[in-house]
Amino acid sequence: MFVWFSSTSAKDSGGSMLVYVVNGRVTIPWFASMTCASSTWSLSDVKGLGRQEVFELLQHPPGVWPFA
Repeated sequence: MFVWFSSTSAKDSGGSMLVYVVNGRVTIPWFASMTCASSTWSLSDVKGLGRQEVFELLQHPPGVWPFA
């Protein structure tokens, strides 16, 4: 998996992630942008995966136990 994210997101009140998931010969790229208003981040544009899939990944990343 390769992940790129914008490094000035807090200062810019917005950011983005570009993710490439590689499994053998299969590559799944996806993109998500986020905006921040009143200290609350929200999902904006999504490409490559469904909006709900990206939202769920951001809420509960794979391999991270949600009840820790």
